[in-house]
Amino acid sequence: QTLSKQRLEHSAAIHSGVDFGSRVSVVHDGTFERFSSASAGNVSDPLIGLVGRISPWKGQHIFLRAAAQVLLSFPNARFQVIGAALFNEAEYEKYIRDMVVTLKLESAVEFTGFRNDVQDLISRLDILLHASVVGEPFGQVVIEGMAAAKPVVATNGGGVPEIVLDGQTGILVPMGDSTSMANAICHLLKNPELRQSMGLAASQRVRDHFTIQSTARKVERLYDEILRKRNRS
Repeated sequence: QTLSKQRLEHSAAIHSGVDFGSRVSVVHDGTFERFSSASAGNVSDPLIGLVGRISPWKGQHIFLRAAAQVLLSFPNARFQVIGAALFNEAEYEKYIRDMVVTLKLESAVEFTGFRNDVQDLISRLDILLHASVVGEPFGQVVIEGMAAAKPVVATNGGGVPEIVLDGQTGILVPMGDSTSMANAICHLLKNPELRQSMGLAASQRVRDHFTIQSTARKVERLYDEILRKRNRS
């Protein structure tokens, strides 16, 4: 079962007084993404990107507010909003594009729109941002960025804390808190060696825990265990 479904079932069990106990198992998603063994070093024009469909719950507005604060200390920083609006969310896209103008971020922020080469765009980033204001069931983009050896600044909710080791493979910040996000970005920009070490640790963590091969093996073991228990009963 997926992590999101497991959480929903477990939550329903708690509220109904049912104890699933050992019947609940979590198998994390995996990635096919290419791995990198090196992260960006000390660059003069750092690039920070947020990947995902443009939607209020994905937090692009938080990302832009954080960008405005980062630019006060790092005026050469550049930011990318990678993705497009779907499901009748064009109004929100207009809102954040207007925000770029209001915050005077026109020269620092790029909207890439929908792209088929997302992994190539991630490979050019110095920091990957995850800004969701609602807990993500998992966070596939997070492991894709980590696989590319990018330090991640991510919101601390949903399944993300199971992926990002705070202070080791990235930095977790409260959801909806643009100031904490900006502070985390600035901390990484001030410390290029930390960015690199976090990126390398992130890549290794994905190799160890979040490859598609690992996911397949865990599902197979789970099915084997279920069949053994059924045969014994």
